[in-house]
Amino acid sequence: MCGICGVYILESQELPNIARALDSEGLDGNRLVEKGAAAAGVLFFLLKHLNHRGHDSTGIVTYDGKKPHFYRGMGFAEDNFNQENLESLIGYVGIGNDRYATTGLPKRENIQPFILNLENILGNSEFRLAVSHNGNITNEKDLRQIVIEEEQKLFGESLLTSTTDSELILHMIGLEVYKNPKNKFENSIIKNLNEVRGAYSIALLINDNLIGLRDLYGFWPLNMAKLGNLIMFSSEEMPINRFIEASDYSLKSSDYIKEIERGKIELITKNNGIPNHTFRIQIKQEMNCSFDYAYLRSHEDHEIKNFRETSGKILWKLFPVEADYVVSVPKSGIYYAMGLSNESGIPYRQLIGVNERYKNTAYRTFLEPKNRLKNAGTKYTFEDSYEGLKIILTDDSIVRNITTRYLIKEMRKRNIAEIHARLGTPAIKTPCYLGIHTPTKKELIANYLTEEETERYFECIFYGVDYRIDKLASLILKGVPTEDIVKRSVTDGKNYIENEEMRNIKLGQFSLRYMPLENSDNTQNYSFKHAFDLAGLNSTTKCYACMTQNGRGYPEEIRNDLMSILKS
Repeated sequence: MCGICGVYILESQELPNIARALDSEGLDGNRLVEKGAAAAGVLFFLLKHLNHRGHDSTGIVTYDGKKPHFYRGMGFAEDNFNQENLESLIGYVGIGNDRYATTGLPKRENIQPFILNLENILGNSEFRLAVSHNGNITNEKDLRQIVIEEEQKLFGESLLTSTTDSELILHMIGLEVYKNPKNKFENSIIKNLNEVRGAYSIALLINDNLIGLRDLYGFWPLNMAKLGNLIMFSSEEMPINRFIEASDYSLKSSDYIKEIERGKIELITKNNGIPNHTFRIQIKQEMNCSFDYAYLRSHEDHEIKNFRETSGKILWKLFPVEADYVVSVPKSGIYYAMGLSNESGIPYRQLIGVNERYKNTAYRTFLEPKNRLKNAGTKYTFEDSYEGLKIILTDDSIVRNITTRYLIKEMRKRNIAEIHARLGTPAIKTPCYLGIHTPTKKELIANYLTEEETERYFECIFYGVDYRIDKLASLILKGVPTEDIVKRSVTDGKNYIENEEMRNIKLGQFSLRYMPLENSDNTQNYSFKHAFDLAGLNSTTKCYACMTQNGRGYPEEIRNDLMSILKS
């Protein structure tokens, strides 16, 4: 997953107060505008507010009419960009990227946006291209071989500099522009993207032409805004709304904010006399990522907030239980908790806090297991005692199980009496190969434990069992009763609860329930899919592949690309 954005300043008049918006981010907005770096400033604003979609690396490329300017670095946008380097990024058009590594490791050579400089085959014109991409290409291996062979034939060597699929898109389009310079840009794009399978939202620069586009399924979001003579692309609408507010801009009748439709290409150029042209590649059955709604997107989006609150209400209808408080895992579980609290009448209370370091950041804990556990230990704070409390604990999902395990353990150490975990998504059974960095199958707890076994796994944690993940899972799979596992852990010195009374199994002290994907009981169709419909989001347009065994939910052409991976 990544956050992508693009900016085009068509004219210097009839613009939002860009300087004011940049001032709100601690920059000298007037100086950036005077230096000709207003586009870079707006891109930084968008990237900072998209950081929850990717924090491995960040980058900006701008174009001033003659040449590109760029700055890229590892980590957060706000830690990389400053007044000085933003002033160097002059130009009226540009693109940006907040990257979370999926295809290609989080290394410097894989930082986006990627840039490609080519002189066309006639030798009479130079093309400078750059791309910012969110998603995964499933036929990447075949396309890479084609690009390498073509570039070796034309240039004597491959021009690829990274291991990512994102750079392939840039080179495929670049080669087409190079070989057929008289073709319109949109024709070159359409020809190549019809060969690409998988998921992508893209912001593309070809000289000072800005292009935004989405794949044929519309898997990943991309929004477009026209604010006077300022055009913006953004993975989410939230950063655009924040910019409007920060610049104190009042929308006019000619302005708009819209989601780019699947298979659509939006072409922005200064010389066409019209703000943009729209072209279509082709379209297939719409498949938006359901996990994007459940976890990734900012809950500042009213649509997302409403969906998660609706899910929380359904969780209560399906799995009511007596409790003193509804508690959320910060920040991912908060609106599930709000919905559940409102529906049940049980008060919401935030008994798990977040350290100061994380309060005002978009940092995600979507990390490798060894870092995720370390991060959990520094991110969350707890009250001194939860003596005798009974809580309903909400979160969006369990993926690897590291965070859930840690929170249960820390709360039990503080004498909490009951924990009833309620999860806003179905079990995540299959890795996502379309742009979310979920782990391999063996790391997904729901891939090898049923829902009932998963509940028993965490019940053992609740009663103090402190075995390694694989050992505890093995005992569960062998059918060893919870009581016997707890006793064995005490004998082995692998139980963190000192109070013997707290290790005694009591019916109803712990439970864990996933939101069902769908419900066959037509008289009470409460489910994940139903939550989309209740929130007005049309469940038939969502992708649920990660929630099905062996990725049965993928489209056939994508499933064929992934067959060898899915079998392994």
